[in-house]
Amino acid sequence: MKAFAQFATSLTLLVSLMGSTMPDSLEDLPTGEYYYQPSSSERALGQFVWFRKAGRTVVGMIRSESGNFCFRGFAEGNQIVNATRVFPPYDPASRQDFQEEMLDLSRYSQVEPDGREGDRTLLQSCIQFFWR
Repeated sequence: MKAFAQFATSLTLLVSLMGSTMPDSLEDLPTGEYYYQPSSSERALGQFVWFRKAGRTVVGMIRSESGNFCFRGFAEGNQIVNATRVFPPYDPASRQDFQEEMLDLSRYSQVEPDGREGDRTLLQSCIQFFWR
């Protein structure tokens, strides 16, 4: 019984340590690429957000039923704010607009971007557009 109690205490400590290292929000995520889809209750066919985050800067793409676009904005909590959106054909003459509060990722779930090579190419185009 004593061994079980020690095991349970160790497991509780491990879980609490793991929980403390997990990011609480988009703003806390480390530099990297992230792929999100709407939560199952709000899922639209084919809709997703794929972006690269470096510090607070976020550059990525959104695919939705209304079309695709690239964006660059800033992580603030679970939101992407102060974003510039650009629409195809992703060149200097492309139509752009500004969104003070563009996207709240608290209603999205992070998933793996399996089999999305065409979308990866579009993400790279977005990154090149904004980081040139």
